[in-house]
Amino acid sequence: MIYMGLLLYCLTVVFLIATRIRNADKLSLLSKTLLSVSLIVLAIISSSSEKMVMLSIVFSSVADIFLGIHRIEKKSSYLFYIALIWVTCSQICLLVSSINLTKFNVYSIFLAIILNLILYCSFAKKCEMGNMQKISMIYSYIFLIVVLNVIFNIEKLELIYILAILLYWISDIILFAQKFIAKESKEILDAINKVMYYTAQMLFVLYIQK
Repeated sequence: MIYMGLLLYCLTVVFLIATRIRNADKLSLLSKTLLSVSLIVLAIISSSSEKMVMLSIVFSSVADIFLGIHRIEKKSSYLFYIALIWVTCSQICLLVSSINLTKFNVYSIFLAIILNLILYCSFAKKCEMGNMQKISMIYSYIFLIVVLNVIFNIEKLELIYILAILLYWISDIILFAQKFIAKESKEILDAINKVMYYTAQMLFVLYIQK
């Protein structure tokens, strides 16, 4: 049953990528919503003790729907900010999760500041850092703390959890580049982002199903 579900999930991701390449935004939103609802249902019915990971899946999925609507309603920038709030809540849940599973490494806070400043300076050279970009970097800082805390405690965590975190993080960097920086090859970056993001979310689902 789970293999059939994974197959349907993968086919829906492929369909989503195809609709994005053809700029069929409404069909894209439909498949994105189906994927998000599927992830939410799978997370809730898992009845996992990993409540923070479960909440992270739910928050990320809700954020993804808002981002899909924002793609259609491009002038409604508030939808982007709502999505960012949801996804930031997702990262906070992952941070709490990583702390619960291991311990918090205080060096993560300071190293995250340095790395985020490097990312900010790198992006600022390639695009104008408006409100959306600057607020995205605040979210990026929280996610960097999560990633670094996982790396510092890597030997204490399961591989599937580590891979999910790293894929999720890389997909967000690609999303930022695709949305704010790239002038060419946007479709390729978008496809890579979708594959990485939905793979990460499914890994989280498989992790809490164990």
